[in-house]
Amino acid sequence: NDSADLTLAGWFNLDTFTADRTIMAKRNGITAADSGYIVYIDGDNDDTLVFEVSDGTNEYELRSASAFTSTGWNHFAVIWDQDSAASSEIYINARDDDATDTGTIANVGTGANAFTLRLGSESDGANYFDGRLDDIKIFRYALTAQQIRDDYNSGALFFGPLQGSP
Repeated sequence: NDSADLTLAGWFNLDTFTADRTIMAKRNGITAADSGYIVYIDGDNDDTLVFEVSDGTNEYELRSASAFTSTGWNHFAVIWDQDSAASSEIYINARDDDATDTGTIANVGTGANAFTLRLGSESDGANYFDGRLDDIKIFRYALTAQQIRDDYNSGALFFGPLQGSP
């Protein structure tokens, strides 16, 4: 059943390098007791990109190998495959980032909640993103590596088809 698979993707450019900076969230925090999902830069720890999903009891985390300690645009794609840790991954600038995972996917039930999906902060407005976000996308399925490369190569601004007329 792939009904809960998703891909979260977009571009970010950091202005500051302290504290956690939330890219997008349907969650009010980063503890296992906070149900939902969140993508953020962990400025309190190692400046990596982190994806967490929790059912309020159990949590699964993906943490990028790449650290973000300077300004500049970066593309990210987080693949959440509800059935497979091997298929859940973080891509940075269209490359598989060899993310480390913590938790057991099978233990995480639904992350459904009534929180508002927010871009640039947690659902309650905390831990805002200090920088710029662009072309944030949510797909209701897991993108392939080729689809991520295509998204990255289209850039943050896209006017229409590469051939023919729009």
